Amino acid sequence: MNTMITVRTDSKLKRDAQSLASNLGIPISTVINNSLREFVLNRKITFTEPFVPNIYTQERLSKKIKDIRQGKNLVGPFSNTKDLMNSLNS
Repeated sequence: MNTMITVRTDSKLKRDAQSLASNLGIPISTVINNSLREFVLNRKITFTEPFVPNIYTQERLSKKIKDIRQGKNLVGPFSNTKDLMNSLNS
């Protein structure tokens, strides 16, 4: 039984993917189904472009990097797991 999936994607990406699939003589649904099969079969996904965090995450990372450089809000290092767990529980 087939089902329908609705996915939002960038319009240029869609056009480029459809064009490439057409040049290969296959429908875009075959490309998408193959990607889903590979994802399920291998239980992994590979991204070729670097991950770009959203604005919220970028701000949080910037603050944490600033804290690290200033030596603020740091814990550890720990010489054993017990000390780590005690730190997390306090």
